[in-house]
Amino acid sequence: MEVKTSHPVDGRTLRRTRPLPHDPALRKRARKFSALLKVLDMSQTQVGRFLDLDGRTVRRWASGDRPIPIAVEIVLTYMARNGLTPKEILAACKIKRQLDVR
Repeated sequence: MEVKTSHPVDGRTLRRTRPLPHDPALRKRARKFSALLKVLDMSQTQVGRFLDLDGRTVRRWASGDRPIPIAVEIVLTYMARNGLTPKEILAACKIKRQLDVR
């Protein structure tokens, strides 16, 4: 989605290609993301550590301020459907990382 806005100082036209925070599709995906976290019994902090991301990134996904990468949705959905923990996923990928997640 491209949105045109004017610059607050000199009135130049700016183009914004990121979805707006009030985008209904983003909000819907954010609710789905939060529901997945509940099913997985994981906090936003734990998801950030599991994915080796900054906590702010995960908070933005959960609030609908930023789009959630499809790969993240796929991994978390797979974990929820198959009852897998982050440690099991990392072991299957042969990734050695110290986690304080289940």
